[in-house]
Amino acid sequence: MAMQVADTATVDPKAELADEVEIGPYCVVGPGVRIGRGTRLIAHVCMLGPTRVGDRNVFAPFSVIGAEHGDAAHGGRVEIGDENAIREGSSIEAGSGPEGVTRIGSRNRLGPHVAIARDAWIDDEVSLGSGVRLGPMAGVEAFALVTAGVDVHPAATIGEHGFAGGPARICRDVPRYMLVDGSPSRVRCINLIGLRRRGFTRASIRALREAHRLLYRAKLDPNQAALRLVDHGMMTPEIIRLLESLHAQSSGRHGRARDARLRDGEEDRLVA
Repeated sequence: MAMQVADTATVDPKAELADEVEIGPYCVVGPGVRIGRGTRLIAHVCMLGPTRVGDRNVFAPFSVIGAEHGDAAHGGRVEIGDENAIREGSSIEAGSGPEGVTRIGSRNRLGPHVAIARDAWIDDEVSLGSGVRLGPMAGVEAFALVTAGVDVHPAATIGEHGFAGGPARICRDVPRYMLVDGSPSRVRCINLIGLRRRGFTRASIRALREAHRLLYRAKLDPNQAALRLVDHGMMTPEIIRLLESLHAQSSGRHGRARDARLRDGEEDRLVA
């Protein structure tokens, strides 16, 4: 099927549209935009370049992709994978500076009025609820679930298979496989329902429960907890991934692993 462009849409001649792309009424597609096969812009979508969009994505009305932040250096871009659903009123800012990238993976679900700031990133199979705000350079790892009304601090990371319940303010990294809520957020337990839905084995869940007990109830540091888990025969791949995220978190400032990788002078750019 050939691409379809509504009569009231505005598409820049320098934009690149693949086959089966649908551009609905009153959409605006700027220069430097590349849209993959089967992607739909339903209506009133504004997509500015440079932006690269993969295949079979859906953008609901009044979503804005690729806008520049007022205080950010120009020249960044947006990269979006395949089969994402971007709900109405959502915004994804362009990266800052010539090398800046705001990156969205594949098969993600962004609820209404989600705001993704410059240089943030999302892996695959992530769900963000209505009104979630992701600060500059913040990130969400694969299979995480963030419910409505959560604010993620600049440079904070929500770990894979993690759960952030709203309304919450995420100032520190959310450890992998854990459930947090509150303002500021606190680890409450493992993300049991999410892990079961994803088919984790009983042995893996039992090991993660024991890790949570040692780390957040017995208050052991990760090295001490690791020794106990080895003694109990519970050093599963999930435990290794959890401990890796905790060590990375402790290496950063204010409980955020990405703060350890900031370049000189970059911290000033994190104010949203």
